[in-house]
Amino acid sequence: MNLNEISIFRPFLILCILIGHCFAVYSGVWEKPDDIAYIEAYKFINPIFISFQLAGFTFISGYLAAYKKQSIFKKGFLLKKLQRLILPSIIFSTIYYFLFKYQGNHTIGVLESTVYILNGSGHLWFLPMLFWCFVFLWIIVKMNFNSWIVLSLFLISFISPIPLYRIPLGIGKAIYYFPFFYFGFLIWQLRCRQYRQNFLIIATFCLYCFSLVFKLHCFSKFIGETTLFLTTLENTVDLICLLSGTYTTYLVIMKLFHNVDKLPRCVMLANKYSYAVYVIHQFILLWLVYDVNYTQKLNEYLVPFFWLAATLFLSCLLSIVFLKTKFGKFLLG
Repeated sequence: MNLNEISIFRPFLILCILIGHCFAVYSGVWEKPDDIAYIEAYKFINPIFISFQLAGFTFISGYLAAYKKQSIFKKGFLLKKLQRLILPSIIFSTIYYFLFKYQGNHTIGVLESTVYILNGSGHLWFLPMLFWCFVFLWIIVKMNFNSWIVLSLFLISFISPIPLYRIPLGIGKAIYYFPFFYFGFLIWQLRCRQYRQNFLIIATFCLYCFSLVFKLHCFSKFIGETTLFLTTLENTVDLICLLSGTYTTYLVIMKLFHNVDKLPRCVMLANKYSYAVYVIHQFILLWLVYDVNYTQKLNEYLVPFFWLAATLFLSCLLSIVFLKTKFGKFLLG
């Protein structure tokens, strides 16, 4: 059975993340190369396009876990997730480390290097984080814990000013993102009821817009201040933004595509290669941003759009080629 909502949702999120990363140098998330002109109008593109998208990916994983709930009880469930998430993370994080982090710096110790790789290098932090979400879910289902108590506890930990996300090996980030994973797990049970309610779509969209504007505009005034109240307030607004953005997108996609008999082939292919594109894209983008000298030949306003087009094309091409190999299909298929 193909889930139309996932086949649409996943490529949409990947595209948003690519757009966000291509404009990351203008918002201060990535270091801006000296030969790249700063364009202030671009500074909000990264925080908008990566406002809820990673939470959305986590939501999808929980949603699919509920769809395949019986597999949780099967022998080797966590072993399969280890192969699916941790193995690619270690392999590509090692490559990432030596390409972009190490760079001949022999002062970096073995322990520091190992922890960096196991945490997930660069954007690959998402893979060990997701693995631990599956571990948490496996424990919850096996122990038959009350769903709403579990969700409440993780929501409280998210809002808490204690920086639990700093716990290494992806465990801390899993605590941070598990509410969205578990939210997706619970939403599966209601999948055919909610999207018909137009009021719910409008309400969650308004909530997302309000929280995003509040986050971008108001908290910029308090940079440098770390009071418990401000930290808790910021975490609360983050939570609202991530949940409402994810849920709004899910509801809209369900309303538009749930009853479609057959999605276009291009959409199905985009969904098929999404995982590989996510893993590969930042290698290409970092190379384009920091190593390729062509900026003098392009209008300064067109540079990030060139990065986006080139990264998207090359990521898709390499993903197709890589997944045609047995090793590639085993790792990212």
